Amino acid sequence: MWIPLLLTIAVWGLPLPTSFLFREDEEKTLRQLHQTAEQAMQSKEYQKAKEAYEELFDKVSIQPSQKYQVDWATYIDIVLRLSEASLAMGDSTIAPRAVETLLNQNPPSAYLPQIKMMQVHFQSLNLPLEDRFLHMQKLIHSYPKASWELKELSFYHTVAYALDCQYEELIRKAKRYLAAKFYTEAISLYEQLLEAITRGIFPKALEPESLIPKKIRFRLAEAYFAQANYERTLQVCLADNDREGEIDRERLYLSALCYQEKKEFENALSLFQQYVATPRGDQNHYDHALFEIGIYYAKKGNFTKAEEFFLQLVDGKKKVHFVATLNLARLYLECQTPEKAEKLLETLSKTLLDEDPLRHECFFLKGEAAYAQEKYPQAREAFEKALPSSPLFEDWKNKALFHLAWTYIGLGKQNQKEKISLWQNAESIFSKILQTEEEEGAKLGLAHLLVLQNRACGTSLEPLFDLLAHSQEDFSPSGQIEALLLLVEASDSPDTQALLLSEATSERYASTSKFGEAWLKKGIFHLQRGLEQGGRDDLTQAVLSFQNALPRFIEEEVRSSLLKLEAKAHAYKNAPSDSLPLLETLLAQVEDSEREETLYLRGLIASHLPNPVYFSLAETSLQQAISDYPSGKYRTEAFHTLGTLYFRNKEYEKALNTFTTLASEYAETPIAAEGWFWVAEMQELLGENPSPLRKFIYKNFPHSPRAPEAYFKQYTYQSYLSSDPVALEHLRNLSQIFPTSPLQIISNYLLGMNASDLLDAQKAFESALNSFSLWKNEMSKPNMTYLYFRYQAMLELAELFLQKGEFANCESLMKELVEDFSQDRNPYTLPFKQKDPYPSIQEEGEYALVRCYFKQERWSELEDRLNKMLENYALSGKDAGATLAHIWQIQGDLAIRCEDVTTAIRCYSIAEECGQEELSAEERFLLWIAQSDAHRDLGEYEKAMRLLSRVINTDIASDSRLEAMYKRAEIYELQGRPELALRQLEATAKKSGEWALQAEEKLRMSYGIQ
Repeated sequence: MWIPLLLTIAVWGLPLPTSFLFREDEEKTLRQLHQTAEQAMQSKEYQKAKEAYEELFDKVSIQPSQKYQVDWATYIDIVLRLSEASLAMGDSTIAPRAVETLLNQNPPSAYLPQIKMMQVHFQSLNLPLEDRFLHMQKLIHSYPKASWELKELSFYHTVAYALDCQYEELIRKAKRYLAAKFYTEAISLYEQLLEAITRGIFPKALEPESLIPKKIRFRLAEAYFAQANYERTLQVCLADNDREGEIDRERLYLSALCYQEKKEFENALSLFQQYVATPRGDQNHYDHALFEIGIYYAKKGNFTKAEEFFLQLVDGKKKVHFVATLNLARLYLECQTPEKAEKLLETLSKTLLDEDPLRHECFFLKGEAAYAQEKYPQAREAFEKALPSSPLFEDWKNKALFHLAWTYIGLGKQNQKEKISLWQNAESIFSKILQTEEEEGAKLGLAHLLVLQNRACGTSLEPLFDLLAHSQEDFSPSGQIEALLLLVEASDSPDTQALLLSEATSERYASTSKFGEAWLKKGIFHLQRGLEQGGRDDLTQAVLSFQNALPRFIEEEVRSSLLKLEAKAHAYKNAPSDSLPLLETLLAQVEDSEREETLYLRGLIASHLPNPVYFSLAETSLQQAISDYPSGKYRTEAFHTLGTLYFRNKEYEKALNTFTTLASEYAETPIAAEGWFWVAEMQELLGENPSPLRKFIYKNFPHSPRAPEAYFKQYTYQSYLSSDPVALEHLRNLSQIFPTSPLQIISNYLLGMNASDLLDAQKAFESALNSFSLWKNEMSKPNMTYLYFRYQAMLELAELFLQKGEFANCESLMKELVEDFSQDRNPYTLPFKQKDPYPSIQEEGEYALVRCYFKQERWSELEDRLNKMLENYALSGKDAGATLAHIWQIQGDLAIRCEDVTTAIRCYSIAEECGQEELSAEERFLLWIAQSDAHRDLGEYEKAMRLLSRVINTDIASDSRLEAMYKRAEIYELQGRPELALRQLEATAKKSGEWALQAEEKLRMSYGIQ
């Protein structure tokens, strides 16, 4: 926009002056000059006008002087006319100088706005409208518009109007671009408009009540949102903190949508909440905001809050209201309140039009609600209605078919007579959708059917393994975990089941719905295996599994069972203190039907705690379980545990009374034998004779598990080990009276230890091992006592083979023993290794192998075994003991054989250090002599002599002393001291034994002494 020069002059033109204040004789001349100038301006003779005004300007002044004095109004008018004439001629230098001259003469303040406006006008003549407007805006700060004359205001409004027209045209153009989805072009124009507002050159937008800036920002934000530029959208939307107007509220809604798209849901929620905090009014998106808040809480699992917002929408008749109702129904299904969902969906199904695609989802959810309530006929009807009749809604077809197939499975479970045909219907539907997007679910459904058919009819499970062969590569995480659990059910290998369950509980499946079930099944698996095999690791795994399962279930019944399972696992793994808080929680919430079991468990677990504080808790719990439930399921267990509690607390009288009550109340049942057995035990501890009662047990309850033990305990271990003939005869009869009892392992071992010759001993030890072999398959869990006597029998038998020179038999037996202990999870050796990382049984077995190899001179195998033993010692932290000393001594002997005397001496020294407290006197003598021999080989005679002197100077009678005396004589000879050698040999020859004979021979041969 531009303003013509003549318009500018007209605006700035002042009324002609009415009088001049100079002398009358000059008045005519000055008036004539003025008239000439005015006429020239009107006829556009600007040069003539300029000359007339210049002459007039030279003749007047506002100050008293030689010139003619005029008033300020006249003077300003002359300056203005001169400036206009100069500008009309294209000379822009005169006007600014003239205005500057005016200002330098200190005009009255009343004229300053006019002069300043003249200055602004003349300075900005060649500038764009925007700059002219900005100059005027600056002037307003110093001289408010209220002080302006009409002519100055007229010029200001002329420029402002021109600018408003210019930018309003831009607004209209930007709106057309936005409507046509030319977002880039629209953004460019809106950004220009915002820049104009920021610079202050869009006059109408600067008005205090103007909504133009907000509207432009909102439209700009909409354009950025349409381009998915959410960061810039937010920058534009949040630039204004105002929240009161309609535009501001819609800007809040748009900002919330941006945060949603950016996955910053908490920020989105905050803005949605601000949006709905004001009354509904005419807000365009109020219901949508309510819906989004409900969706947020639903995703966060805050179902109560989600329900609150969805319920505000269920009565509406628009699509957002229908979708909110469907989401609320899904919420009820997830919260396992399908009856609420069913009621909600029944109303909605009557509201939706037949052609509305939401009808399919509505009936689909109705089917799910009925299925969850095991109303399978209603579920079938609903899923059939969910099947779309139009190909436009084909997406729902396979989904509905899939659930219809599962409904047929449910119908088959309810209808035993028709289950085969109903399951065939399910199989047929699953097969139809195998090549669709529901293929994964169809395969899992078919696999589930195979498991059901296997249980019902014994059909093969091989097709299941083929069906799920590639599940871990092809299925989603939810499908993968379900496939793993089905494979667990189909597998008959515990190791395979353990691996599958371990995979199913990996964190990659944490977000799936089956994750809690996987942890539960893993816990039950490890608990059962831990009880069967006595593995503490399995029980620890069970505890961890139940703890991981608990937060993933909301059903009180399931949670209660989980807490009890965890408490049992803690108790079985000897960590009972961790169980009590769980049981206290249970007692506060369980129904009476579960209270007896919980009381019993609390008593059982508290009874294992060493702290006396828990004794009273255990006693009270068990007594309450007995008294409150006279026909209870856990009554006998409670009696037994209470008696055992008194026994552990050394309250033998109370224990005796408790077990007597147990045996008496259940006198006609096998439980009586258990009760009387413990009565006998208490009698023995109280100094009474238990033999009659023990005899009563094995005579009257011969088939009771306690009968063999009562028979065995008729005599003490001391009686058996001291070769008491009556006790031994009693022991020999055990195998005839109780031929299947594992106590034969112990009895045969004891008979072997009492055998009079090697052959009888060998037979007894072999019988002990055979008894173990027969019994081990029936062993529910490893019994450490029986295992101990089994391995002791193996060691004794190996020692016999060594003595007889049957090295192959010795080696085979000890290799079996060592192999057992080399396996980390061997159930036979695990109890020993839990107490000692290198058990003495393993140590003795390996040492027997070492001696076996040594006797056969199998040096390579000997060296390997020695190194393995030393590694085991290092890993276990053992650094002393007789066997370790023997191992180092044998290492030294091997070094001597390899002529590495220095190494041999080091090995002997280590052997001496290791065996200081453990070696017998004779073993120390032999070690010192071996060390002496090594030093002698190195020519270190003094060291060798000192070691021999240690043997000789003891007061213990031993052939080793004579050997040391003989070898000291040899060292004297090597030192060239024959007289001392002679005296030492003579002293040795006076003794008896092999070394005395050798001394006599040497005296005769070397010294000629008979």
